[in-house]
Amino acid sequence: MDYILNKNIKAPKWWSYDRILTKVMKELQDSYNYTELKRQKKRDQLKLYVNQDKEPERISDNSLYSSMQSWMAATTSDQKSVAWLWRDWMDENIAENLNHLSKFDWEEMDMPEHEIKRRWNEGMFGVSILQKKGWKHNRPVWEVRDPLAWLPDKRGWLRSRNFSYMYFDIDAPVYSLKEEDGYFNLDIVEEAGAWSTITIQNDIASCVPRNIQTGIPESDGNELVNIKDGYTKINGVPYCVTVCNQIIIRFEPIKAITKIEKEDPTEIDFPVILRYFSPIPNDPFGISLADLVEDEQTVMTILNNLKLIQEKDLALGDTVLVSNQVKNRTDLLKAPSLTRRRFISVDSENVQNMTATIPKSQGSSDWYNFEQKLRSDTQLATGISNVQAWVTEDTKRTASEIQASQRNANARFLLGFQIQLVADRDFWRLWYRCYQEYMSDTSEKVVRITSG
Repeated sequence: MDYILNKNIKAPKWWSYDRILTKVMKELQDSYNYTELKRQKKRDQLKLYVNQDKEPERISDNSLYSSMQSWMAATTSDQKSVAWLWRDWMDENIAENLNHLSKFDWEEMDMPEHEIKRRWNEGMFGVSILQKKGWKHNRPVWEVRDPLAWLPDKRGWLRSRNFSYMYFDIDAPVYSLKEEDGYFNLDIVEEAGAWSTITIQNDIASCVPRNIQTGIPESDGNELVNIKDGYTKINGVPYCVTVCNQIIIRFEPIKAITKIEKEDPTEIDFPVILRYFSPIPNDPFGISLADLVEDEQTVMTILNNLKLIQEKDLALGDTVLVSNQVKNRTDLLKAPSLTRRRFISVDSENVQNMTATIPKSQGSSDWYNFEQKLRSDTQLATGISNVQAWVTEDTKRTASEIQASQRNANARFLLGFQIQLVADRDFWRLWYRCYQEYMSDTSEKVVRITSG
């Protein structure tokens, strides 16, 4: 069957359906090839965040969890707020009403919940992705996208305007794809299924460490279909694109709202806000808190379990060394259990003359010092010390020393806040752009960002 674009959409000059599809599929493949190794690395790091699937007799170091909780507490305690200013005294009441409207909309848009999820994604994956999906009940609808399902332009970073394309691998309800919302070629949806390679692997990575059953059962009337939903630019002009089973089912330009956008459509940005933990030029994901903590936490987990094994051996009695009459030599290699000593059967009645105590190593005296060094390295990398984690210091320090340490830590966090302020400004501009859709072209307002 031959597929075409929606007849109500004017395609760019010289761009046919096949040419647009070829461009989109190439971008999807290029992004997948670039991001798959990085995505798998981040899937593996999910096990570091309180792994509930570990072996019962093993213990885990929870440095990542502690660092994440301290960082999220520090960053969510300062919330940005919007304020409308009046141009003269007659506009004061109007500005006050708009301030109440903005505060009301903030709650109605579920932004407090979105903020928590965004912060967690920034710490765990390095970036949070907030997408404006549309309108519902006369207010903007926002959705926090999963960075593991993100297929970005590998040359982009920091802000969505630096990307020439980006897509999201989504399992969407079939009923949500409607012709009145701009979708077409919907006969392909009936043939396509859900669960792409990305969504299956992401589901496994999220569920297994939590001891949760993988897979999302579908019920009648709630069938899912896998789509690639996102944005691309043609001749600098941004378009919304949705692909299902390698068939375009939505293609339309992003609506120009401001006067500048109407005069020059290349000034339109993707309606996506990116916020980073620590951005890197030409890297869509940047550096995450998990990247900084991973090595030290892995080594600490190994050290703690080795120390636990040693203490078990000391507490449960001597291990015996027997002669070559041992029936099962593999028993010599078995680690001692928590609940019983290790017994080895021999082919002799006079066992006492055939045994000898094995000399036991007490371990390195530098074990504790090495542990402290690892924790110090973690604090140095993340900037989160015991002071920021609100726990007692291991050594006694004067009040002046603690205050100086706190000031230095605040300066360290200030860099992160400045980075995130870029995303916050983009969000307020996009939010203000939403209000402009319901204002006349002659209306002028000023937005001021303050810290609450």
